[in-house]
Amino acid sequence: MNQAVIKISREDRKRKQAEDASLKAEYHQRYKNIRKILLRKAEDRSSDESALLANFPEITGDIQRSLQKYLTLKSRKEEIIDDSEVISIKIDQLAEAVRCAKCLVIYTGAGISTAAQIPDYRGPNGVWTQLARGRRATGRDMIEAEPTFTHMAIVELYKANLANYVVSQNCDGLHLRSGLPRSALSEVHGNMYMEVCSNCQPQREYFRLFDVTQDTALRRHTTRRTCDVCGNNLVDTIVHFGERSRLVEPHNWQTAIDWANKTDMILCLGSSLKVLKHYHPLWGSKRAKSKRPKIFIVNLQWTPKDSYSTLKINAPCDIVMKSLMRKLDICVPPYNSYCDPLQALSTSVKEMEIDTINSKQIFKKDMTTSCLDGDILNKEFQAIVDGNDRKIDIKIQTVTAGWYGKGYCKKRKYKRR
Repeated sequence: MNQAVIKISREDRKRKQAEDASLKAEYHQRYKNIRKILLRKAEDRSSDESALLANFPEITGDIQRSLQKYLTLKSRKEEIIDDSEVISIKIDQLAEAVRCAKCLVIYTGAGISTAAQIPDYRGPNGVWTQLARGRRATGRDMIEAEPTFTHMAIVELYKANLANYVVSQNCDGLHLRSGLPRSALSEVHGNMYMEVCSNCQPQREYFRLFDVTQDTALRRHTTRRTCDVCGNNLVDTIVHFGERSRLVEPHNWQTAIDWANKTDMILCLGSSLKVLKHYHPLWGSKRAKSKRPKIFIVNLQWTPKDSYSTLKINAPCDIVMKSLMRKLDICVPPYNSYCDPLQALSTSVKEMEIDTINSKQIFKKDMTTSCLDGDILNKEFQAIVDGNDRKIDIKIQTVTAGWYGKGYCKKRKYKRR
């Protein structure tokens, strides 16, 4: 008797499961059909299709909200350039704001380096965009990149006492190479030319003429070189996604926050601000609304700070800065590699660590005999150590810097084959 009851119960359960599966399949098919209908224009729909939409208002509403969200996100990724007349009017307003600002802090992103043929992150050909499509992130070798007009213009604004401080999200080191003093710069995500010994107090810094991040990665920052004083392993200064700043230099967070608390104007250049928006101390959020700094943005894409900004200019940074500097009557000299501060700051690696260099080097203009300060050409260079010539083969990665695109793999989704 009990066995019969169990048998009937099992059959009922299977029947219920089959009915649920049938209803679910029917719902998905209906959802798919309604979505196809909504993708067409209203005048192109038949009477039966219009009736289907009316009979299932909940499904129709869900799909409409989903499509609206998709279209909104898609439009935010588009790069928009304002009309030339609109740009001119906005630059006049920006120039007047720069003149009147008591304390100007500049926030920069990857967009100011695109003129140096370094791809940004979220643009149509950006790093995250390419990786999201399953493509390899490629770009110009960053060792070959030089400071752009925007980099040089920022230096002149600082010299003219029109800009007080710069907070950069870039790791390419171009702000430093442009001549901007280290005391006026926070590289909150690190510098590809800088490695430090965190064991020494204060931390000991080593600037190199090559990319120190070729052998580092997310949560693995040792560079295979050691400190000249204590012998401890050196680490790079890069902050990947999912990591926290752990060094004083070159991040300079406290100095950046101090200037953010004093500023009355923030100029954002070439940044999507999708990461920087989370750094609340940089936006004066603890101040009364009437005392918060005015925000001016120059970027091709939408940013989460657009609705809070006083002015938004949709145009390339170099175009805006060239016009702005003319309005301010400030001459901007071109980048001179002979005056690159990195040349003077750089330290040669020890002889035993020559094999740790696996990238090109910046050509040192005042080099005499030391191969470690020279350029690596044709995948090899002639090392002169203790007066003896020695040929060293080095594998060169001529596509991107070591840190470039790393950290994205944590969120990358792979399609099943």
